[in-house]
Amino acid sequence: MKRSWKYIQVVFAAVLLAVPSARAGEEGEPVSILIGNDLYAAGGNVTIDHHPGNGDILASGGRVVLSTPAPAAAILAGGQVTVRESVQGDALLAGGNVEVEAAVGDDVRAAGGTVTLNAPVGGDLVAAGGVVEVQTRATVAGEASLAGGRVVMRGRIGKSLSMRGDVVVLDGVVRGPVEVTA
Repeated sequence: MKRSWKYIQVVFAAVLLAVPSARAGEEGEPVSILIGNDLYAAGGNVTIDHHPGNGDILASGGRVVLSTPAPAAAILAGGQVTVRESVQGDALLAGGNVEVEAAVGDDVRAAGGTVTLNAPVGGDLVAAGGVVEVQTRATVAGEASLAGGRVVMRGRIGKSLSMRGDVVVLDGVVRGPVEVTA
């Protein structure tokens, strides 16, 4: 039930932030609202550099940058999505270009034109995009499932790896079974 309430909050905040009369300032100027312990933000360019609560961070915009640690989950969507500071829980990311440059404590789910992971993931990784890259500094403690037009894995996977793509490059370490479809 707690998870259902969270989704109701997300929908409510998305509607509130999307209604023009609810916006403060000029078109595209970011706005944010704290509901319970969760921070919701939206706007043209959104930089999350402070979270007054201890809950999830949910943000959308043309450009979304997480530059403060997320004490729980981070749900980010935009044309450009960049995670520069750690996320304690799950990271759910969608955008034209998605970059994960800081540690994620649990699972990462990412989709975009380009998805780049260059940091540790404490759980599983699921990524899909035109280009999906797991860089050399990336480590995934759990399983990884990667799909895209071009899929490159140069990091370390703690369990199984599934790769699907038109072009697939496997140049990393995998501690479990590997399935490749190219």
